[in-house]
Amino acid sequence: MKQPKKTTSLAPKVLTEIEELDKIKPYLNALENAILSDEINNIALTGAYGSGKSTIIKTFQHQNPNFNFLNISLATFRDEGIEGDRSSIDLAKPENIKNSKINRLIELSILQQIFYHVEPSEIPDSRFKRIRSISREELSVFSIGIVLWTVSIIILFKENYLALFNPKTWTFALEDIDLIALIVITIFLFGIGLASAKITRLLNRSKINKLNIFNGEIEIGNSVDKSIFNQHLDEILYFFESTSYNVIVIEDLDRFKNTEVFTKLREINLLLNNSKLIKRKIAFIYAIRDDIFQNEERTKFFDYIIPVIPFISPTNANEQLSRLLKDAGLEHDFTEDFKDGVVTFIDDIDMRFLTNIFHEYTIYKESLGGNKLIQDNLFAIIIYKNLYPKDFVELSKNKGKLFDFFRKKHIYIDKLISDIDFKINAIETEISNIEGEQIANIRELRAIYINAIQSKIPKAVDISIEGRIYNFFQLNDKDVFEELLDLKSIQYYWLRPYSGNYKDYTIATMDMPFSEIEQFVNGDFTFRERESLIKDRDDHKVEKLKAEKKELKERRNEIKTWDARKVFEVVEIDPYLADFVNSNLMRNLLLNGYIDENYHHYISQFHAVNITQADYDFERNVKKGFSSAYNYELNKIRNVVKKIPTRYFERRPILNYDLLAFLLTNSSEFKEKFEAFIKLLTGYKYNSKDGYEMFSFIKGYLFEYEVNQTLHKGFSNKNTGEFVKVLTKEWPKFWSCIETYSNLPKADVLDFFQLILKFADIDDIITNALKSQLKTFISKDSDILSSVEGTEHQKVVTLFQKLNIKFITLSSPNIQTRALFDAIYESNHYIINDVNVEVIYKLYNEEEGENNYYTSNYSAIQNSNLEILKNYINSNINDYLKNVFLKIETNDSETEETVVDFLNNAEINAELIIRIVRGQKIKITNLANVKEAYNMELLFEYNKIKHTWANVFTYYTAIGDEVLSEVLISYLNSEEAYLELSKFKLDDEIKAEEVDIDCFTLDIVLCNKLTYESYNHLMNSTTYTYDNLRFENLSSDKVQSLIKHGKLIFSESNFKRMKEHYSELYLSFVEQNQVTFISEFDKLSLNEKEILAILSSNNISEKIKLEFIYKIDEDIIKKDKKISSLYCAIKARNNDIKSIPIDLAIVLFENSDSIEDRIKILNLHFWDFSKTDLEILIGKLPKPYNKIAQKRKKPSISNTKDNLELIRSLDNIDFISSFEIDGANINIVARYSD
Repeated sequence: MKQPKKTTSLAPKVLTEIEELDKIKPYLNALENAILSDEINNIALTGAYGSGKSTIIKTFQHQNPNFNFLNISLATFRDEGIEGDRSSIDLAKPENIKNSKINRLIELSILQQIFYHVEPSEIPDSRFKRIRSISREELSVFSIGIVLWTVSIIILFKENYLALFNPKTWTFALEDIDLIALIVITIFLFGIGLASAKITRLLNRSKINKLNIFNGEIEIGNSVDKSIFNQHLDEILYFFESTSYNVIVIEDLDRFKNTEVFTKLREINLLLNNSKLIKRKIAFIYAIRDDIFQNEERTKFFDYIIPVIPFISPTNANEQLSRLLKDAGLEHDFTEDFKDGVVTFIDDIDMRFLTNIFHEYTIYKESLGGNKLIQDNLFAIIIYKNLYPKDFVELSKNKGKLFDFFRKKHIYIDKLISDIDFKINAIETEISNIEGEQIANIRELRAIYINAIQSKIPKAVDISIEGRIYNFFQLNDKDVFEELLDLKSIQYYWLRPYSGNYKDYTIATMDMPFSEIEQFVNGDFTFRERESLIKDRDDHKVEKLKAEKKELKERRNEIKTWDARKVFEVVEIDPYLADFVNSNLMRNLLLNGYIDENYHHYISQFHAVNITQADYDFERNVKKGFSSAYNYELNKIRNVVKKIPTRYFERRPILNYDLLAFLLTNSSEFKEKFEAFIKLLTGYKYNSKDGYEMFSFIKGYLFEYEVNQTLHKGFSNKNTGEFVKVLTKEWPKFWSCIETYSNLPKADVLDFFQLILKFADIDDIITNALKSQLKTFISKDSDILSSVEGTEHQKVVTLFQKLNIKFITLSSPNIQTRALFDAIYESNHYIINDVNVEVIYKLYNEEEGENNYYTSNYSAIQNSNLEILKNYINSNINDYLKNVFLKIETNDSETEETVVDFLNNAEINAELIIRIVRGQKIKITNLANVKEAYNMELLFEYNKIKHTWANVFTYYTAIGDEVLSEVLISYLNSEEAYLELSKFKLDDEIKAEEVDIDCFTLDIVLCNKLTYESYNHLMNSTTYTYDNLRFENLSSDKVQSLIKHGKLIFSESNFKRMKEHYSELYLSFVEQNQVTFISEFDKLSLNEKEILAILSSNNISEKIKLEFIYKIDEDIIKKDKKISSLYCAIKARNNDIKSIPIDLAIVLFENSDSIEDRIKILNLHFWDFSKTDLEILIGKLPKPYNKIAQKRKKPSISNTKDNLELIRSLDNIDFISSFEIDGANINIVARYSD
């Protein structure tokens, strides 16, 4: 048996889940406590409409069976007693009806629900008469009873059983009892009793004539104007006396916004609870809205108020919707954005309203084909149906607010279209203005305006601007003309005649602003505007404007195809929502496209007539934006094409193989739709996701789709050739798209290429090639020649020529491809590289031998008979060198002549020259054969020249910097070079003017960047010496080398520079030039330190030192102890007898540390000194020598040659008394007196 689907009732339900019960537990507890409280009889459960009050009450009743509940609801209350149809009267507006009559009707409805809630048997004495249904059994018993009672009466009278009623006739004997009489009398009396009871109850009833439970009618007596509750208060008391109800639940009483009835109910509750007949508490529970009472008014009517927080609101409605969907297993049918957003815009939402929408949605979904529709949109339509039911009915008749909203879509886009048309018109005007400007350039334009000034002021010879005078030719200068533009008046000079033939150069002013000149020249454009037009023309702006115009037209056509959702992405929707002005919900549904132009799919069912169900499903998917499988089979395609508007042929869901095949066959009949379809395929960026989808469709159509020949669909084949031809023509980036998807197998790409080459026009292929890498694809591999079979030979050759194809890799042709290969060779349709050149050389060369092809490739080719190849190489020498010559690793033995030719070829780029020089073994013998200094430099840098001073000097003069270049320095620093060069004298090898050689030599001498080893060797090659060389920038080791090789003449300037910059080398300079030093001494300036160093040098001869000491100023000798000491030593060592003054001798004796030197000085100059001088000098000697000059002293000194000579001399002049030699000592006796 089929299981029924789970259905959710709209009525309030009893909550049973723990999670839900926890949410309402505070309300349940509050109700229970209030009912059990003796002081609380009137309880208000307050909350907004749909807040869950009824659910709380039902759940409370379910959980508390110990209470006896009586439910009263006015949800279906209708008053048919007031002026006809009650449904047309707003009960919420008291001014429309009489309050008293409404109150009576409300009271009557409450009373009716109270009494009709129980069986009549529970209140048998009630005056309310009700029509009750009598069962067959009950009717049978009643009929039998009447018959029996009638029979008993007949028998009673006929048999005279009435006498038996006389007690006198009674006997109590068993045999006197008449059983029949007893039965008859019993039946008669029972009937009389029943009749009496009925009559008694009937007499108690009055006024209310009839209550009818079936149609809700009640007939009212004369007391209709009195309060129903007051009139029947005794009935109400009787009801509660006869029943056990102790909790009365009253709902929906608040919808009348009338508080008087609450007063009556509160009175009744008070009477019931105070009645002695009713011995129990009776509580009234009112389920009402919060806003029924104002301010503190509510507290007057109720003993206890329980506020209810709404179960559902716009903020959490999505959660309740999600729960409903989950329970129904539909949670995946909707988008999250829709679920989260749409219900939040329903202002007065409650659970019953939401549940009803959901119920209607599920019914519509099943009726309209399940998931074939967009579920978001279907649900949105159901929401709209519930909120605007009347308009929904009108919609199915093509009327109403929503219908008008979509019908007026053209109005919404008019502003967009007009804005684009305005821009197009402006662009067309600008293009016309630019193309209409015939002036060649701005200078010519300025000349026109200058000529206009001349025509306006014909006598003017010069123009004055800001005090500066210009002739009319000078006005055409850009800066001068700019000043002219700002003038309000023109000052000019003219030649005013006076006194015969004489003319005066006179200034005048004309009030003529430049704008007047502009108006005179061209009334339509100012100079600035015309200048801008010329600049725009020169900048090729027309092409840019035409492209912009094309884009705008495409944009305009695209806008016309937009659906409402797309329109309102750019257009403000609010001005067009007058019919839904206060509905944020409708605004949301329309803006997001949840309700769109395809609404009819969601409100009506399909009936197949002109198209099949499958065709209809495809049409519906297209219109709602859902894509079907590309191979989705269509049947009545012509009718499908007719039913789908053109704008949908520019949208992706239209993609279908059958549809495309039909359009290709019937392109003229459906031209606009066919063009739209092709535009869809070719309109996306080929490197985008959408572009990939289009390409996938194209690829599938060409290589996967097969026409079903068993069906008559309006075409017999898929027209591959026409499709490829149209694609290539209309899509200049078709090949770009193919190559973008590089994951395509090579075979697939070749298939595309074959189709394009076979069916497309040459010009269209070329257009594609200009916007893609088609040339590269063709050029990559000559094997492609094998794939063009079936294509006209001349078409292929023409394509290669127009595209200037250059094959990257050639392979030897076979018989089938030889003709094309010959065309490629003869037209140079290949890149010059090692593979291609080798293939051609081996294929076409008729010369014997290939030995030198790999070692001197260029020479081998030039010596061959391949004139086409030679000319091609020489015309593209750089490509040859880069891709062939330098690629062959063994190609390093070209002749010197070839290398020099390369070096002197101005077309060869520098990088290649470097690689040639670096890779060849040959060394250039004569550098003069090389033209460019740069190339000479390379030869030096890579050591590719013979080491001669002539080559070095050639490069030096070629660069003309009068300084050694870095490359030349690096070359001279190489050991191989400087060792070889140092073997020859520079001026012997160089044939040039002496002055040039001198400069060259000087540059080498002064080059500090040379290494010491190089510098020191190269000094051997130069014969020049210098008396005033500015060598201060040389390192000290190089200066030392100059000194060593005698390149520095000892001169005042050289010595001064040496001391100033090389204090450590001046001594070497002196040592190297001792004689010159003495001769130049008077020109030199030496300080004590320098003198001391010279005197202390071991490399200076004693002779020079002796000459030197006499050139030293005596003051310096006297001042410096060390100098004087050395002075003394030098004289002593050289036995110099040249006399010295006593004062100098005294200083020498004071400062000298050598007793031997002083003794020798005394001996050498003994006869130059007086006794007094001798006494002073001997007194300066240390002990014991100084005692010789002291009276009565007997010193003893060493017995040396000099000491003995001195003592003997002293003895000869009686300076001492006596002496004697005692072995190693000389004992002296000093004088005793003067």
